[in-house]
Amino acid sequence: MNSLGAEWKTQFNLGNPTGIYSEFYQPLSVKRLFFISPHIEWKQQPYDVFDGKTRVAEYRVDSYKGGIDLGIQPWMYGEARVGLQFATFHASQRIGKVDLPEDHATRGAVVAAGRLDQLDNVNFPNNGYLAQAGVLSSLKALGSTDEYYKVQGSVLGAFTYRKQTVLASLSAGSHIGNQLPFYDQFDLGGFLHLSGLRSNQILGQSMALGRVITYHKVGTSFIGDLYLGGSLESGNVWGENEKQFDLGNLRLAGSLFVGYDTIIGPLYLAFGHADGGFNAGYFYLGRAF
Repeated sequence: MNSLGAEWKTQFNLGNPTGIYSEFYQPLSVKRLFFISPHIEWKQQPYDVFDGKTRVAEYRVDSYKGGIDLGIQPWMYGEARVGLQFATFHASQRIGKVDLPEDHATRGAVVAAGRLDQLDNVNFPNNGYLAQAGVLSSLKALGSTDEYYKVQGSVLGAFTYRKQTVLASLSAGSHIGNQLPFYDQFDLGGFLHLSGLRSNQILGQSMALGRVITYHKVGTSFIGDLYLGGSLESGNVWGENEKQFDLGNLRLAGSLFVGYDTIIGPLYLAFGHADGGFNAGYFYLGRAF
């Protein structure tokens, strides 16, 4: 965008969730060590409420977010940033009845995040590692309806022998002090996030997920590579009245998939199964890990 190497990135999401995110990345010097980054986002996220296997209700949360970060990018290892974020949330019932504590909330927060990224491919990595962590402090002094602190992090490693790649990852998150409000809880469900469950099927105050994913490159073309793979996943979320990170009640899931690294992003056709008899099919365009 300019002589310092500014970049403007905009991402559109169609399906679940629907939204748009736009970020302007402005280095502060030619060496690009420090940068400033304003960003905005609109997202429409549906949530289902289940009684066993039966969906009994659905509500939707519309969120509008804006913020600005100051960051550092040391060489090509990753980045760290800290900034301010302001947001509004509006919840509306769509199907059935659900007892939401409120239908409108605002958030003013201090956010901090760090990322080490040495993967050799963003869609289907062959080797390398990715580690990231984030903290969000929602403060009433900044206009928040709810004051709370949220922390989360993840690590992922990739290794390839000939054409067979294995990924291993672990992610976890929780709150510090006050409970998380309904619009910012941790969730699991969906492809490679306890496959077999619907997206966002289980919600809670803390979350842990471990995965082993493997895929084999079976072909290539001028528009991308074709992969066959599968996953084994274990994790859960825990509510406010449950013991946090109770490893005695981890859930087990897995998937089989065909993946195609296309020019518009990774495309998956997959089948997932989770304990309790939950099954789901997925036609998914976008990065899944």
